[in-house]
Amino acid sequence: MRNSSWAGLVALALTMTGCGETPKPAPAPTTGPSPEAIMANPPTLTPEGIAPAAAPAAAAPASAAGVLPSPETIRSGEYAPLSRPLFIYVNKKSLAEKPQLAFYVQTYLGAGQAKVGEVGYIPLHEDELAKAKSDVAAAGLTAEIAADKAEGKVKIDGSSTVFPLSQEIAKLVIELTGDKVNVEVAKSGTGGGFKKFVKGETDINGASRPITEEEGKAAAENGVEYVGFKVALDGISIVVSAENDFLTSITVDQLKSIWKPDTTVKKWKDVDPSWPDSEIALYGADADSGTFDFFTEVINGKAKQSRTDYTASGNDNDLVRGVAGDKYSLGYIPFAYYLENKDTLKLIAVVPAAKKE
Repeated sequence: MRNSSWAGLVALALTMTGCGETPKPAPAPTTGPSPEAIMANPPTLTPEGIAPAAAPAAAAPASAAGVLPSPETIRSGEYAPLSRPLFIYVNKKSLAEKPQLAFYVQTYLGAGQAKVGEVGYIPLHEDELAKAKSDVAAAGLTAEIAADKAEGKVKIDGSSTVFPLSQEIAKLVIELTGDKVNVEVAKSGTGGGFKKFVKGETDINGASRPITEEEGKAAAENGVEYVGFKVALDGISIVVSAENDFLTSITVDQLKSIWKPDTTVKKWKDVDPSWPDSEIALYGADADSGTFDFFTEVINGKAKQSRTDYTASGNDNDLVRGVAGDKYSLGYIPFAYYLENKDTLKLIAVVPAAKKE
C-alpha cells in the first residue's frame, strides 16, 4: 500500500471489489453499510481508485457494551476498527508457466470459496469474486485449466491468518487432481513470506495486509511481477481465557493504553481500577506478521509500534494456548482461530473510539 495507513483497510474490507497489484484503501465510513446494502449497491474499482457507492442509510451506533466480531459485524463494519480483508499474491510468470498453479488459483476462486466460511472467515460477494477473477484473467489465466492437466509443485508461504484457508484449498486441489499436484503451504507471516515472494522463491504469498511500497519495489528490482486480490474478510479478535470472570468488553482507548510502546500498564487495575490487581499476561503477533502491522496501526496509530514485553508468535495456535492457560491473559488473534477454540477462550466485545468532532 503506497503512502497510506493500514487503518484504511477498515473501509477497504467493506468497499473493495477486488485487488490489483497495489490495493488502495478508501476513507473509513462513519458507519458501516449492511450486507444487503453492499450487495444492492456495490462500489467499483477504477484506475483512479475506489469509486464509492451511493451513501447508505446510517447504521445504528455501537452500544456502550461494545461489538463482538461475527460475519455480520465484520462485513458491515460495525466491528471497528478491527475488520480487515485478506489477500493472496500470485507470481505472474509462475501463473503463466505452471498449469498446477493456475489450477490452484482457479480452485481458490471457484469451488474453494465454499471453504472460506468453513474455515471461519467471511466469503466474498459475487461482485467481489467476479472482480478477482477478472484480475487473474488480466494477469494471464484466460482459459480454464482441466484437473488432468495440472501436475507438479506449488509453493505457498505468508500469513498465518490466511494459512488455514490456503491449506484447505490445497487439500481440495490434491483431491481433484488425484494427488498429481503437490502443494506446500508454509506460514512465516505476511512480511516473512513477502521476503521470499519478492525474490521469486514462492508462487503465492498469503497476506493479511496489502503489499507495501518497499516490498513492491523489491519485487520490481528482482523482475517479479504479481497479481494480488482479496479472498476473504476477517476480524481480529480480542480474547481472554475462558476462566476470566471480570472482562466482557474493552474500549479501543483501553487497548491502546495496554499495547502502546510507552505504556506503564502492568496490571489489570492500571487500565480500570475495578479490575484485578494482577499482572496482564499479553499474547500477540510477531513483527513479521501482517496482523501485527494492522493491529498496531489501528490501535496504536502507527504500524509496528508496540510494547515489546509480551509473548509474540507467528503461530496463532501458540497464542491460543498461551491465552487459554492464564486467567489474567489478553491476546489478539484472527477470528477463525477463536472459532476453533471457543471452549477455552472468551471473546471480548470492542467499543470503538469516540468520533472526533
